[in-house]
Amino acid sequence: PAKVKAGGKATAQLTASIGGGWHVYSLTQGAGGPVPSRITVESGVFKAAGAASGSAAKREMDANFGIETETYTGGATFSVPVSVDAAAQPGTQDL
Repeated sequence: PAKVKAGGKATAQLTASIGGGWHVYSLTQGAGGPVPSRITVESGVFKAAGAASGSAAKREMDANFGIETETYTGGATFSVPVSVDAAAQPGTQDL
């Protein structure tokens, strides 16, 4: 929502644009290969209120790692649940 009261919760939507020839590993990339992407919330007013999730990633065998990897190309959308500090002051806040 555009407005969230102090002590409330919301879901932030992040959209990533990924340049041609590049890819980003998913949030749920399994062990034994590349490092999965990670989204962190760094703000005095907002705190993570659960695990982030992402749009469906492309799954395919990666010869470099010898395992199936999960990647995004072109772009991806992520949802991040956040809570607002109960002592937050009214007004615009950066996340």
